[in-house]
Order: sequence, then C-alpha cells, then structure tokens
Amino acid sequence: MGKVAAGALQPLGCLPEVTVLNNFQQCNEISNTAAKFHNMLSRQAVAKLNNESKDTGAFIVLDLFDAFTSVLNHTREHVNNEAQIAGNGKAENDGGDKGSDGGGAARNRPTTTILDVKPDATK
Repeated sequence: MGKVAAGALQPLGCLPEVTVLNNFQQCNEISNTAAKFHNMLSRQAVAKLNNESKDTGAFIVLDLFDAFTSVLNHTREHVNNEAQIAGNGKAENDGGDKGSDGGGAARNRPTTTILDVKPDATK
C-alpha cells in the first residue's frame, strides 16, 4: 500500500502578514500556539488512522512547523553573527573594538522570537 501524507501547519505567527504589525521583528505566539494545537490534533488523527489500517505506516504527517522553525532559527543566528561581525570586526566578542557606538548596536538588534514547544501527541 502507498503512503498518504498530511501536511502540518507552518508557524502561522511568523508569516509576513502577521509579523508586519511589529516591523517583522517578532512572531505572534497566539497564532503559533493555534498552529501547534492543530498539528497535535492532526498527529493524533494520523495515529488513529494508522492503528485502524492494515499498513500501520500508511499515513504520515509532514512536520512543516519544525522545518520552518529550524530555518527561522538558523536565519536569526546567521543575522546575529553578521551583526556581531559588523559591530566589532570579529566573529566572537572578545572585548576588541566595538565600533563608534560602544558595541551596543550588534547586541540590541531585534531578533525573531520562535516558540519551541512541542505538543504531546500521545494524549
């Protein structure tokens, strides 16, 4: 038997149309929590389908939430590293020259906040 894939929701609170309200600096936690709840219910439904199916692995969930979160977190780390390099000329803050602003520009750069809560699919 073939496989049937159900796509989980991405972090809806991190979509541009949501983050535009705060200059694209922070995700909306309420929207992300709603997406996580939806994804948890989807995983439960898929688990039930697999239990009722002759082929226990026939149904799978594509975890788009964690995939998007991974990319967002990696991008945030990259941006922070680039800002730190631009602010002090070095990849690590070793107390060297911090530029004309006293070093605050790199550390005060806004970052994207991503919730890292995984719903318990066993409940």
